Formats: sequence, structure tokens, C-alpha cells
Amino acid sequence: MQGISRGPKAIGRKLRALTTQIVVQGAAIALPRAYTRLNKLDIVQFGIRGAILPFRVRTLKEARGPAPGADDVVVLSVLRNGLPWLDTFLSHHRALGARRFIILDNGSTDGSREYLMSQDDVVLLASNAPYRHYENTFKRYICDRFAKGRWCLFVDVDELVAYPGMSQRSLADLARFTWESGFSAVITQMLDLYSDVPMADMPDGTGRDLRVLCRFYETQDIEWAPYVQRESNSVPDNARLHFGGVRSRVFGTRNCLTKTSLFFNGEGLVPFHRWHHTRNARLADFSIALLHYPFNRQYREKVLEAAASGRYGWVTSDEYQAYAAVMRDNPRLSMMSEASRLYQAPEQLVAERFLEASPSFRQWAGMSNSDYSKQREI
Repeated sequence: MQGISRGPKAIGRKLRALTTQIVVQGAAIALPRAYTRLNKLDIVQFGIRGAILPFRVRTLKEARGPAPGADDVVVLSVLRNGLPWLDTFLSHHRALGARRFIILDNGSTDGSREYLMSQDDVVLLASNAPYRHYENTFKRYICDRFAKGRWCLFVDVDELVAYPGMSQRSLADLARFTWESGFSAVITQMLDLYSDVPMADMPDGTGRDLRVLCRFYETQDIEWAPYVQRESNSVPDNARLHFGGVRSRVFGTRNCLTKTSLFFNGEGLVPFHRWHHTRNARLADFSIALLHYPFNRQYREKVLEAAASGRYGWVTSDEYQAYAAVMRDNPRLSMMSEASRLYQAPEQLVAERFLEASPSFRQWAGMSNSDYSKQREI
């Protein structure tokens, strides 16, 4: 609630800055940017909209499976039209020991709701509140309602968590190790994976394992910067922010690829601060991966719809406009390049310095020297 108490002063500063920007930049540029910044204020996202949201959320089904244990990690997500990814998403995280999924559906029309209604371990909510305004409000709401005082993994439906040692160690094991090491959150680095054929030639992703269809990645266009210590986070020296990647090469965008997706939702930690990060967290001295599988057969349709509707908000809509411009001109777009290589296991991402791994984490994950000795600077 600290951010809410600072809200009126923050709004006053924003209004004064807006007046200056309108004079310098003109209203057509300054007003949309100011509106986006206003939406990011805590008093707007979690004060005003936080008070409204409970009246705009419906519970469609409760979970019917066994209740998660005290050490289990709760997996949470907000989706719209996620059916092509759901089989892979659920089976992957179940294999890592997840026993409870909290999913908020934001207006799906592709059968996602019907599919999720049949899953015993899923709590399914629904809301038609506009995502562009309620993105972080949705996320913090379901974390606090269903996973207060628990470890949370908050991931999009096209993201799969991956970490060294995952073939022997569960998500609960990872959370327990993190906590016993003195940390309350883990930095997650997104890695885009794609097929070796044009997206138009991929089989329909519905019900298919995207880990089999999309097996290639690259890291040569990833830029990085130190993860700045701010907002009372305790940050290790090796923490980094990643930008760019394959989308930089193909679409010319500079996406931030770094989130804090695994965290303990308690002891003063504030999730979804500055969009994908935390406040008051003790960040671990290792990072883990979010394997990202957006590039299926339906991707072009999704991009064109998002660019036209502005569903993801003003800043991200610019990003989708860049995607759309390339995809309109290249209906048989392929993501492959000479730098593409086969993804096999998260250990190789440590060897390439895409992920950081402290000595204690390497030991916990059972990594040998050969797993990380051939390091390459990004």
C-alpha cells in the first residue's frame, strides 16, 4: 500500500511534467505517453482499479483435485485464446510437480474456457475488464486472493519454466532451495523458441506439443545490462536485464526479456511492480529460463488482431505494429538463421551465459564442470 499513499503527489508531478511535454512535443505525442504513464501509477492500477476488479471477476470453477501442500508452487496465468498452448503448458508444469493452477480468462472465444473447465487441478476465473488497463491488476489480484503466503510461478500460457536440474528436482524443491538460501524471488530470462519451417507450414498447434514443434533458438542479438538495485530489492552482483533476441533480428524490436516470475508472495514482497518485477525482494544469485513459444501457426492472426485492437496498451501496441508490418509483407516468414541452434536442456544456457548459476546452485542442480565450462559472452 506504500505506492498508493504516494499516489496524489505522484499524480501532481505527472501533471506538471505533462504540461511541459505538451508544449515541447505537441499533444498528439505527449498525451498518449502520459496516459500510459498514468496507468502505471500504483494508485491507478492497484488503488482505483484494484477496488473495482473484484466486482468484475467471476469464478467459473473451483479445483477438484488434491489441495497443494504448503511447499508446493502455485502456477498462475491470465490468458485469452490460449487453446493451442494449453496442453503443453499444463503437462510441462504438472511434470515439475505443480498441483494447482489459477487461471483468469479474459474473453476467450477459441474453446480455452471449455477446455479448462474439464481440468481438475485448475481454478478458472473470468473477467471482461480490458486487459490494456487491468493487466497488472488482474495478476496481483489472483496472487493475493489465491496464493498469499505461498510461492508463486506467474507465467503466460506460451511460457514454460526451465532450470538446471529440472529432470530430478521439482518446482517445490527449487522454491525450498531458494528460500533456504535466503532469497524470496528468482529472476527469469525469456528465451524465444521457434520452428525450422515457416510459421504458415507448421501444423495446427492445438493439442500439439510445442516443445517438439519449436526446438530452435539463438542468443547472438541479446543485449544485456546490470539489473539495477531499486525499490528496496536486494540484488546480487551477477543479476542482468536482457533485451532484444530473435525478435530484434526479425522485427527490429527491443523487447525486455527479463521478469521476476518465481517469488514468495509474502513478507512484504510486492509483485508486478514496474510491470514484470517485484519490490522488497531478495533476488537469488542464479536465474532460470522462461521458454517462450509464441510462434505457432496462429501467430500471424494474433499479431494482426493485437495491432488493430490495441489490446495490450499503447506501448506494447507499438511493438505489435512492428510485428504486423513484417508479417503483412512476409506471410511465409521463417525465424531461422545461420545462428539458430537446437535447444536441448537448460544447462546449455548456463554454459552460454544466458543464465547465471552460483556455485551453490550448480551443486544443487547436479551440474558438472563440463556443463558450464565453455562459457560464451553474450
